[in-house]
Amino acid sequence: MDDFEEMLYAERISLERFVRYRLSSREDADDILQEIYLAAYQKFPQLKNKLSFKSWLLTVARYKCNDYFRKKLLSWKFSQPDLSRSTS
Repeated sequence: MDDFEEMLYAERISLERFVRYRLSSREDADDILQEIYLAAYQKFPQLKNKLSFKSWLLTVARYKCNDYFRKKLLSWKFSQPDLSRSTS
């Protein structure tokens, strides 16, 4: 195992709790977790202080959860009919 895998394994349960607490759908949470794993793996070389891995990982998770809600809000806004127009 490399450093990233070992550190992720150690923090996996905290990360899963963090994401599943925020998202009501288990399927959506699993999708977001996959996005977090990929983003964290790609950005891991940029992490300067390995001791701050957990807080860094949870920050990545927070941004991914925020992106999820932002996309969900935008899709909801565009799928709702425009009720402000009067049809007289």
